[in-house]
Amino acid sequence: MSYSEEERQKVCESCGKLNHIIIAYAGDYRANERESTTCFDCGAVVDREKCLAIFSGETPEAAKLPLRKMQNKA
Repeated sequence: MSYSEEERQKVCESCGKLNHIIIAYAGDYRANERESTTCFDCGAVVDREKCLAIFSGETPEAAKLPLRKMQNKA
């Protein structure tokens, strides 16, 4: 099984803040489900993806931290 990560940037349509987004994909497609992430500032949904996990933050590091915690790597 392979695992991959993707980084994106999206501007929140509600407040205009730039969100850094990290998306983790499971190699076994059955483990990927429709997930969403919210703006770090206002809480509005900023992105949706069929994935294992998706997180957003003010910086790339802030977005990655909850993912690394989920993986027990932080």
